[in-house]
Amino acid sequence: YLVGIIAFIFSNSLPNIEESAETSGRLLAFINGILETFNFPVMTSDVFIRKAAHFAEFFILGASVCGYSVFDKKLDINYGIKSVLFSCLIAMSDETIQYFTGRGSMLLDVWLDLLGAVTGIIICYFVVKKKLKMI
Repeated sequence: YLVGIIAFIFSNSLPNIEESAETSGRLLAFINGILETFNFPVMTSDVFIRKAAHFAEFFILGASVCGYSVFDKKLDINYGIKSVLFSCLIAMSDETIQYFTGRGSMLLDVWLDLLGAVTGIIICYFVVKKKLKMI
């Protein structure tokens, strides 16, 4: 499962600039269409879509990494630190892939990815602790 999430993240970094822009454009049109349907006055932008995608991918990665700790019965601070470091390694690798596909890499995106992962880890941690009545 975790390998699939990482493969999905990396596969989104493989397309060149034009293909990536086309994918973002389709998603942007879809989301703006939904907002128009419900007469929501705000329209999203291409930049928002791209940054939200970074956050969302890594939120799922972080929550999944934390979820594995439940199976290992290692839901502690050391496992949390290892989860954050692992997520950071994936974020840096993801941006490196983008560098080689001609899209360039951005340190800001690594930080955004890491923020998404940490948010996923923290939420998963508290949900699992509450569910197991450990809090």
